Amino acid sequence: VVVNAAAVADLRITTPVIWLTNSHALCEQGLRSALQFLVTHHELDVREDQG
Repeated sequence: VVVNAAAVADLRITTPVIWLTNSHALCEQGLRSALQFLVTHHELDVREDQG
């Protein structure tokens, strides 16, 4: 398999750029998901304790 050096260089340049532009949105989404999970999990624990 012949790998095009230009294509590899292009990937090395574009991948971090894409990652940087997406990382903020992903981080925000990830934090929301984590918070949502913790809240839901906590509510379930509280219900079990009361029950």
